[in-house]
Amino acid sequence: MEKLKFTKYIDEAIQKEIDDARIAGAQIALYKLGDESGKINEFYRKCYGYADKENKKETKEDTIYRLFSMTKLITSVAVMILYERGKIDLLMPLSHYLPEFKDMMVLDENGERPAKSQITVQQVMNMTAGLVYPDMSFKAGMKMQEAYDNVLYANWKSGKEMNTEEVVKLIAKQPLEFEPGERWRYSTCADVAGRLVEVASGMKFSEFLKKEIFIPLGMKDTDFYVPKEKQDRFSVMYDYDWEKMQLKVAGDNFLGLGDYLNPPKFESGGAGLVTTVDDYAKFACMLANMGEYGTNGERILSSNTVDFMTTNALTDEQKKYFCWEQLKGYGYANFFRTLEDNVAGCTNATHDFGWDGYMGDYVSIDAVSGVVILYMQQKFGGCDNSLIRRIRNIVYGGIDEIEEIN
Repeated sequence: MEKLKFTKYIDEAIQKEIDDARIAGAQIALYKLGDESGKINEFYRKCYGYADKENKKETKEDTIYRLFSMTKLITSVAVMILYERGKIDLLMPLSHYLPEFKDMMVLDENGERPAKSQITVQQVMNMTAGLVYPDMSFKAGMKMQEAYDNVLYANWKSGKEMNTEEVVKLIAKQPLEFEPGERWRYSTCADVAGRLVEVASGMKFSEFLKKEIFIPLGMKDTDFYVPKEKQDRFSVMYDYDWEKMQLKVAGDNFLGLGDYLNPPKFESGGAGLVTTVDDYAKFACMLANMGEYGTNGERILSSNTVDFMTTNALTDEQKKYFCWEQLKGYGYANFFRTLEDNVAGCTNATHDFGWDGYMGDYVSIDAVSGVVILYMQQKFGGCDNSLIRRIRNIVYGGIDEIEEIN
């Protein structure tokens, strides 16, 4: 593995997060498609700090991480596999596959009313369906919070864990925030998409992912739980205690996901998977290579489909609500952020798609330069946006060095 000059600045940026006790540990890996068709080069990799600070277990290359929302990208690929096979039509009403979504209500500042149109599958994939996450800051979010508290969490605490179908039917009973297609809202859409994969394929979601993605790509440590023999590699999940100004071990069952130590009944397409850097890199490099993983030549999707699914699908009106700090300059499609304006985003990357997760995991995929940035940590609230921007800009500041890698 070549030592490139710019990587010392990545070390400095991440090590400062460790030194300032903002995170317990982290791992970064950088990849580049080679001159040979589909050849993937890992040209930088480093582990930092602890996967389990309390027991002094250092972060290692085979540390297992919760993906949270980076699960969504895998769910997107699963949907697109079925799209390519004619099993899913994106313009069909969602209720064609999941009848429970046929007669939806909208709840906003004007009260509750029947939705004027049905949700389409495409709107689910683009987070414009009107579905919501539990959120006490607006009416529809409050209703979803009540449903999670009084049904999903209550059942979990009493030992009556709900399965994927039951959770999605619970989601369908709650009102939408707005008319389907009206705007963008980050939501339970990917959980719904996971159930859609089950119905369209006739397979359990986890079984479909293993057969169509994990086994072909050699993703041996990716699943909805960590088996007992691998649990010593599982990173602890942290939160920040603002009163004591220090990290603390976080509790389980965020969004009904449990502790990841046993196979769950609810297989969340939005947040449920665990993985290693090696495993997720294979998935990300497959996308960087437009659907094919170079090591064993497995084609998961066609290049046309990868191009389609990573091209912005939001209208100008919908984009008004796509306004998070880290998304400046980006569009959105099929659970992927998609770079459109590097000036607005203040990034020296010219092509980039990917997403991040609530634990701070982050992936950047560039199918033009062939560069993949993969960063993993485990702290509630996501990664510091400035850190991610700086890492990305350091990598692309070294693009001329990277281009020399065969």
